[in-house]
Amino acid sequence: MRGTITVARQRAAIVALCALLGAGVAVGAWWAFARGKGPAEPATRASAAATGADDAAGVAAMLAGLPRDPQAAVPRANRSLIPNARAAIPPDATVTPHPESWQPDGVGGGIMTVTVTQPGAAPRTFAVIVVHESDGWKVAATMAVTDSPAPSRS
Repeated sequence: MRGTITVARQRAAIVALCALLGAGVAVGAWWAFARGKGPAEPATRASAAATGADDAAGVAAMLAGLPRDPQAAVPRANRSLIPNARAAIPPDATVTPHPESWQPDGVGGGIMTVTVTQPGAAPRTFAVIVVHESDGWKVAATMAVTDSPAPSRS
């Protein structure tokens, strides 16, 4: 029929529109982050290099030490927002980092999973987002990792 759009064409148009929107978002994000930046400064290159596999050990050491002094792991910009990190990590907790999970982000940080065990409680696993500051690795955010059912195939 003339003037009607078939389901196949409608789906193709939706896929093409999504691809264009995705490309537009990617270009927009690149432009927003890259504008005004010239060649990487030595400190920037050093910071990016600091996110390599070699730093998994440094991140793991910082995370394992959280029960001793959790406030030291709070980024400078967040210290007024998180005045008592001890409430999240008591001194009798055990933090077991999983260095094999280290995923650098390429811009001075990354993600590593840890298992936190507190006496009398079941162990819990978290994804920890870290950033590198001049005085070492800091915890920017955490997210509980939970098992989820596999998506249904319908």
